[in-house]
Amino acid sequence: MPLNLFITASFFAISKPVKWRFLEMMKKVIIFDNKALLQKVEKQYFLKESFDFIISIKTNTYLFKTRIYELLYN
Repeated sequence: MPLNLFITASFFAISKPVKWRFLEMMKKVIIFDNKALLQKVEKQYFLKESFDFIISIKTNTYLFKTRIYELLYN
């Protein structure tokens, strides 16, 4: 059963190369329709102050707003 996700990204004063880099990274992000699992996954990523993205993820149960600077994979 597919997750009913609505993902929107707001880009302010961000160059196109950085925007496309972010979109490529988002393809690798796994989102769970479970708050505990999502928090566990978020802890596996490090935040780096390079550029600022605001992501709103809405499921049937939860609305998450998280600030992602850069995704660094283990």
